[in-house]
Amino acid sequence: MSGGRWLRVPVGDEAARWRTVDSGRTVLAVARTVTSAGRLLEILPLFRSDPRVQVLFTVAAGSAFDDGVGDFLRGVQARTVPWSQAVETPFHLAVSASANGALHELKAPLLVVPHGAGHNRLLSPADGPGSAVSGLARRQLVHEGRVVPAAIALSHHEQLARLERDCPEALPRAVVVGDLVFDRIRANLARRDRYRRALEVGQDRKLVLVSSTWGAHSLLGANGDLVARLVAELPVDEYQVVLAAHPNAWYGHGGLQVRL
Repeated sequence: MSGGRWLRVPVGDEAARWRTVDSGRTVLAVARTVTSAGRLLEILPLFRSDPRVQVLFTVAAGSAFDDGVGDFLRGVQARTVPWSQAVETPFHLAVSASANGALHELKAPLLVVPHGAGHNRLLSPADGPGSAVSGLARRQLVHEGRVVPAAIALSHHEQLARLERDCPEALPRAVVVGDLVFDRIRANLARRDRYRRALEVGQDRKLVLVSSTWGAHSLLGANGDLVARLVAELPVDEYQVVLAAHPNAWYGHGGLQVRL
């Protein structure tokens, strides 16, 4: 994107004359929100140092929280293609961290991965009848009787039972791969002091981490004054308070409003 507009990126045979490295394989990363784009960036290092793979990004429209996705992708210098071009171009693989959007239009085998800690959010009545779990729901995974993803990555075996309940025809496509973020936390335990310095906790203070999802029933939505109370009532020489707000809260209200 440049100046808020999408650039047409050469792909396929047309791209050969523009390449510096002949990758041979092209992966399309499908972002929908900043949350899903962030999860894709955590997955893509799997292709690191592999010159056979070129990764391009596109944005599947339709989310109420897509504000900021373009800026986010520009910030990491991701090469992007407009959705209209992405659905007309064959790719060797497409990866999406959301089961929403017109993913059935893609001309590539599709891998769907979770963009959070497992699958815990129920779809709203506006998304259709019932109380199916987002990411495992039949109306997200099946289009006109066809299971859209070629593979569905799950973080835990218990999700297999829920997928079998909500969308049994998709069960053969499921594979339990574990939780990349949990693995990263464990791998970084030895860097605890470095993180504490970055958060300005110091040696003696205790860190209080306040985590909130988005929506009216989230911590910020239902008990928004908790953060201000913690900052006001906890002794500053003993505690450091950090708020981790869901990106949908940031981009739903705007970062300026959240900081205010």
